[in-house]
Parts: sequence; C-alpha cells; structure tokens
Amino acid sequence: MAKAIAGLDASPGKPFFLTAKNISINTPRDAIEHGICLAPENRRTEGLVMEMSICENVSLPSLRTHSRCGLIQRKSERETARQQSSSLNVKAPGVESRVMNLSGGNQQKVVLGKWLARNPRVMILDEPTRGIDVGAKRKSTG
Repeated sequence: MAKAIAGLDASPGKPFFLTAKNISINTPRDAIEHGICLAPENRRTEGLVMEMSICENVSLPSLRTHSRCGLIQRKSERETARQQSSSLNVKAPGVESRVMNLSGGNQQKVVLGKWLARNPRVMILDEPTRGIDVGAKRKSTG
C-alpha cells in the first residue's frame, strides 16, 4: 500500500483524499507533487544512490529547487545537505562523503533528510529501522 500511495506500484484503483481533495497518483512524480514522500524499506536499492554523495542524494528529489537554467547550483545544494545532515545528526566527514561509506543508521538519516528537505505533507516510513543495529535503535528511543 505504501508503494502504491507513493506511485511506485500499481494503484489500488481508487483515488484517495488528501486535505479534503480527491487525488489520483500514478507515478512517483505525482506523489511528490502532492507532497507525499516515501522512505522505502530497502534504502540501499530504493532509497539511495549508494555511489553518490550525501549532498547529491539529498538534492535528487529537489533538483528543480537547486537549478537555474538547467544547471545545478552547487552552493544551494550543499547548504540544504548541510542543514539536513546537521538537523538529523548524520555522522560523516562532510556532505561530499559517499553514502556507501556510512553506517546503516546514517544512510537512513540521509533518506529521511532528502525527503524532509521537500517539506512533505505526508511522509510514509516503510520499516524505518530495518538494517539499523540494535544499539542505535535503543539510543534513538531512549
């Protein structure tokens, strides 16, 4: 159901309501345009581009915000990534670090950061603690 709402899987066939408005979602772009974001269960294959940096991953869903005349404004892109990394306490040498070199918990924070940067109306978290070590889970809830 989460993937269908986010436009990734076949829709359940019926439109649904979001803020008293009947909407229909057929693609991920439709969902994003309506302010619906999905942090998927498998961050490595569905949530991140592992070979890219934190900065690049955070900016992917918001490239229009960070571009002018088709060119990415790197300063804007880095600033957003720094804000998200700082607010989510991502442990990395910097936003240019590749996400493949981060712990599972920090990779998950990058997934959350890229969607939070869009100021979503609805954020669907599909198994948000999957693959995160038990100690990290305890720290975040304790």
